[in-house]
Amino acid sequence: LINAPDPGWFQGDAGPTASAGGWLRVMGKSLNFGGRSLLRLTGEAGRPVALESEGGDGYSLNFAVPGDLTPGSYKVQVHNGLGGDPAWRDAGTIRVEGPPQAWPTNVFSVLEIYGKDAEKDMRKTLVKYNPVPDRTEGIQAALKKAKENGGGVVYFPAGRYGIKGEISMPPRTVLRGEGEGLVVLWWGTGRFNLDGGSDLGYERKAGEPKPPGNMISGRDFAVEDMSIYVPPDYETIIAAWENVRLRRLRVRVDHYWTLHTQRYEGCVARLGKNCEVTDCDIQAKGTGLTAGQYCLVARNRITAGKTQCTLGGSREVIVEDNDFVSTHPTAYQNIAGVGRNIYYARNHQETLNVHQSDFSFTFDAGAAAYMGRLAEVRGVHLTLAADPDYPNWAKESSSLWKNSAVCVLSGRGAGQYRHVVSNHGRGWKVDHPFDVDPDQASVISIVSFNGRVLVVNNRFEDANWVNAGYGTSIDVVYAGNRLYRCAQLLNYGLETRG
Repeated sequence: LINAPDPGWFQGDAGPTASAGGWLRVMGKSLNFGGRSLLRLTGEAGRPVALESEGGDGYSLNFAVPGDLTPGSYKVQVHNGLGGDPAWRDAGTIRVEGPPQAWPTNVFSVLEIYGKDAEKDMRKTLVKYNPVPDRTEGIQAALKKAKENGGGVVYFPAGRYGIKGEISMPPRTVLRGEGEGLVVLWWGTGRFNLDGGSDLGYERKAGEPKPPGNMISGRDFAVEDMSIYVPPDYETIIAAWENVRLRRLRVRVDHYWTLHTQRYEGCVARLGKNCEVTDCDIQAKGTGLTAGQYCLVARNRITAGKTQCTLGGSREVIVEDNDFVSTHPTAYQNIAGVGRNIYYARNHQETLNVHQSDFSFTFDAGAAAYMGRLAEVRGVHLTLAADPDYPNWAKESSSLWKNSAVCVLSGRGAGQYRHVVSNHGRGWKVDHPFDVDPDQASVISIVSFNGRVLVVNNRFEDANWVNAGYGTSIDVVYAGNRLYRCAQLLNYGLETRG
């Protein structure tokens, strides 16, 4: 039982829930040793349903949820195939919903208002030097019809489409192109071409309108099978608030951004809750993706000047099988501030600035509210022996402390930590009692929490340092990673006393 499974968290196709006919992922430690890993779902009727893993590794298992599974609340248990009945381990409780409601499939072409020859004319725009016509009116007309229909498919036949302004996505609507390489949705004046090497190709047209802060925004929508070209001064291309799917999408930035020496900001996609980015090819001057909660980022190629997929503040996120390329010497993958329950696996990270790059994986140093002793412990209620000492930028009411941990550093109960639920003055509440209560001689710290992160089987190339974990990086596993032309693997545990 030494190597019994240790499940940490799970994630379903609907985020915190799973759908009948959907999928369920379990992350943790010792989940598989090469044999048959099992999942047991026990519903309110008390009849367990056993599922066999369809793939995964010792840190993640994939399960298909039966399409005929009765919706309801299920106790989740995991087995790694060894140890018999005593080796089953509880993973928590999950809600299984019925099959997701299908979105409307009505198709609304953005060329409908332009006449019968519109598709043939649009194909001509694929020739490099032909002008890019403004099709904002047709795009907005199709979106209006989709909204009135309660959703649908806004369809782009082959061609290059100029657009001005923001696309506000109606719920349950898909922006779909005829193909990733056949459809370009183009903001700006369309001056990407180098024009045979002449100086004209580098001329930036004066008076270009500033792109909207969010070019595409909404919830419950999808964008797939097209390319998006944007000017260099974009802020956010896609604001995906909730339940958004980006599939087979190519993003390109006007080449002028590469002529500046400063590190550019801007984000291609800001992901909220339960979002997916898969099989995309993304170029970003600043940040590629910002992940929220219950996100899946898989099989993408993301080239960025700052961070490919920032994970600061992320919770329950899967980042796997991606190619990440850095174009700036100070770029890095960063879980800054807070973040937890992240599975980061089989990604390939490389930099274009060989032997000059910081490109790596880092947690950044955290913030502390208290280090000292306790006056009293009563179950989940703690009373500090002195007043907290908050940083100027994160006072008592800051949400940072609702994402922090109480850690017992020495004395009775050393080695334990508990997540903070609430705080006021010297009174703090944690999520569950300590197994061994610290006493008045124990030393504790209260720090922002970056933890329960699995960094496994990745390939890091041409980085200065990899990891840079600090004292607030708790329950982090590095396993099976390969480092090529990297200076060092760092792990900091910092303790400062006034």
